[in-house]
Amino acid sequence: MDDKHTLIYATIDDDQQLKNIKNYFLAQNITLLLDESADKIDRFIEIINKIPEIASKLEADEIEKFLNSIITLMDSLDSDETSFFGPLIASLQNEAFDGVSIKSKAAISARILSHILLTSTNMPEVQKEAFFGTLNMHSRSQTMDKLIVDKKMLKNFFTAWSTSLSDKREMLRTFYKALITNGRVSEGTLICLELLGTYSEKEINETIEDAKECARANIKDNSVYFFDCLLKSSAFENFKKVAPLWYELITIFTKGNYLDYQKFAKANASFVKELEIPEEILENRMRNLTLVSLAEKKSYTPLKEVLDALGFRSQEEFEIFQVKGWKYNNVTSRINEITSEVYIEKNNHRQFSQGQYITLSKYIDSAIQFCKNTIENLEGISEESKEILIDN
Repeated sequence: MDDKHTLIYATIDDDQQLKNIKNYFLAQNITLLLDESADKIDRFIEIINKIPEIASKLEADEIEKFLNSIITLMDSLDSDETSFFGPLIASLQNEAFDGVSIKSKAAISARILSHILLTSTNMPEVQKEAFFGTLNMHSRSQTMDKLIVDKKMLKNFFTAWSTSLSDKREMLRTFYKALITNGRVSEGTLICLELLGTYSEKEINETIEDAKECARANIKDNSVYFFDCLLKSSAFENFKKVAPLWYELITIFTKGNYLDYQKFAKANASFVKELEIPEEILENRMRNLTLVSLAEKKSYTPLKEVLDALGFRSQEEFEIFQVKGWKYNNVTSRINEITSEVYIEKNNHRQFSQGQYITLSKYIDSAIQFCKNTIENLEGISEESKEILIDN
């Protein structure tokens, strides 16, 4: 067990702690045998199997205290013994651990499972189980922002566990779905692209459902701009052959405009319905992207041109859209009543690589100027030093 991540609590004699736990269960009208002649591991597993029952009776703060005592006892067991981990990880994912938020029972379970994940570095199979359990409970409690696992750590796991390709795919798939489900679409997309990259050209048809799920999440979320990255992936390139309507839709969301989408939706009404995304979300997302494109061309655009581009019949409709769109914080617009123009300011580029390039160029220009200024300052200091030496 990895002592670096081991939690430390007040030390109590193991037998006494088992008696205390038994009495605690009795106080909750839960019977435990805990035969003192039985092996400590067997008694510990008996407690583990009762965890869901007691979790259903206690408030969240009491559950956390109880589980901390379980972890204390677990850390004192024979380090070579692993038979109890399976039942423990399963019990911690029982439906009794419910609720949403950092203070929920589900979130408490996620923290305990995270502890097991971090401390079981010398037990690959246990760590793998803990990984899936941690993802499950963070997803259930909607606390994915507290997840201790990232892409780099995941790659370390793959190496440490000598992970098979099928297991690697299962882990990546579970990870990206949990991220997307909990609103972390950007991170989920990166993990999904990592998953899609594990498939060869011969296996490409196996990626269709994952690619669709990833695309659907990107379409729904106004804060992400990964469409061009998706199109460059071989899995999405495959859509040209096996799912041409999907490919056309993603292409429109990558570089098309609202009128392009409207034409597509009218011609493919049944397909759009199969997306299972409300029409209002699709239209507002496309209008938002169209505004970004207008901002990329010029800051000020005639009001009539904006209304036509977004499919609005009146200025009032556009103003309502503006109010609703402010929360997305990726494009803002203001109407100049005097000139009948719309000032549009974007915070993102439609095509991610273009934005990266421009940002990088700015950083490079700033760095070059900083270096020039530094050299000039050093030369100035050098000249002043020479003058001082000469004067002396």
